[in-house]
Formats: sequence, C-alpha cells, structure tokens
Amino acid sequence: MQDKVRQTGVPCRVRTVRLTLEPGRDLAAALFEAAADAGFTSGAYALENLAVADLTYNLPSLYDGPERAAWFAGPFTGDRAVIEAGRVTIGLNGGAPMFHCHAAWRTADGALTGGHLLLDRMSLPAPAEVTFHGATGAVFDVLPDVETNFSIFKPVPRADPDETSARPGILARVGPNVDLGQALSSLADLHGLAEAEILSGVGSFVGGAFEDASDVSDPITEALVTGGRVRHGATRIQAVATDPAGVVHTGWLTPGTNAVGITFEVLMVAA
Repeated sequence: MQDKVRQTGVPCRVRTVRLTLEPGRDLAAALFEAAADAGFTSGAYALENLAVADLTYNLPSLYDGPERAAWFAGPFTGDRAVIEAGRVTIGLNGGAPMFHCHAAWRTADGALTGGHLLLDRMSLPAPAEVTFHGATGAVFDVLPDVETNFSIFKPVPRADPDETSARPGILARVGPNVDLGQALSSLADLHGLAEAEILSGVGSFVGGAFEDASDVSDPITEALVTGGRVRHGATRIQAVATDPAGVVHTGWLTPGTNAVGITFEVLMVAA
C-alpha cells in the first residue's frame, strides 16, 4: 500500500540463505539460477569480498536533456576485481528475471571504485558462496514511472506459499526528493514494525551526507545501503555512495539529510 509521503511498501516474508554461485555463465544468470533453485524470484543479494572477472560498470551522470534528472556514463570495462560491498535487487521484468546492482570494488592495482555493475556482462572466476535474502508474498517488478521517465523496480503483492519459518518484512520503493531514513521509518510504522533491520537498498541520492565520511558534493550518485535499523521512529543507515568521478564515500548517513535521487528499492525485516 502507499502512504501520503511518496513511499510504497508491500508486506512480505523474508528468508535468509547462503547460496553457491557456479562459474561458467554470466554473473546475473548465476544469481538468478541460485535464487530460483532456492524457490525465490525476488529479494536481495549481499555481495561481500566476492572475486569477479570481466568487470563492466556504469558511473552516474547528468542526462543531456529535460526528460530525465540523471543518466549513466559508460560502460567502462576492466579485468578482475573484488567486490567489497555490493547489493543486488532481483525481481521480474515482463515475467523474466531482472537485476539492479550497485557496489564498491577494488581492482588488481588496489584502486577502489564504485557504481552500477552490469552483472550480465561479468563472470565468476571460481565458485563462490553469497548471502541471499529471499522474499515471498511480494515481488519487485519493473514498471514505468512517469515522474522519473525510467522503468524501475516497484514492489507488488504476489500469491506465494506461506514461508512459516521466514521473518515478516517489507519490500519498499522510495521516490525522489524524500529523505530515505524518514521514509523507511514511516513505512515501518505503517506496517506495524516497532523495530526493523534494513537488509539491502539500491538506488541514488541527491548528493550524500555522512556522519563519519566526506559528503558527496555532486548531486548525482549511485548508492547502496549495506545495513541499518529502524527503532521507534529513528533510523540509522550505513551506506555507500559513488559520485560521477567514481569516488566512493562510505559511512553512516546523517539523519534527515539524504534525499533520494531517482529511486531507492529497499528490503527490511522485523527485528
């Protein structure tokens, strides 16, 4: 359901599992297959210390025209890298699997960069274990968005078998110019969660303000949420934001000062 403050949340059940990804195909296909084998079509992967090959990514950029507020620069390519922090939303697009991934990674020369990973052009050099938060009762579906002129993930209800061992949660989408923390606090309250753990978030900020890291001066960013908590109306969020130059900013967000850029898709569970 949708409240009055431009955020949408759909109740779901969330089960966290460890999955093995096999090499020999593109990384997106490996993620889709592993999730499907576990019984899920939607949810969020946490990628940490994951070695990848055929690095391919975009950086945030302004759009050359009035139709959109932001766009992409790239694609840029490289060889091998290690994803230090990444989140991947998976869902559906016209019934087919779809992903959205933002991450920060370190290349072989030690440089740290971040941005929007094109996982369907990348591969795994070896089998790897990753954490997946699988959702039932709701799914992220790619739908047109008139305001941003993008087709983006939005949460919709889905009739799935009950996951009795799973935790109650919320698949959420937050729209532009809304503070992310305040939006998630409102959604938790709306759905009766006095406390909630933020498992994943993929989206963009209008800049980025941190308590313990340098702020992002450019208004165009790619961002991800690596963790956080909503507790009795107060929200603490740990995030990574990448500016158009590929500079990575990591830390705890300053409450009340981080407006969403184009969109933010989030997975929360009852804590």
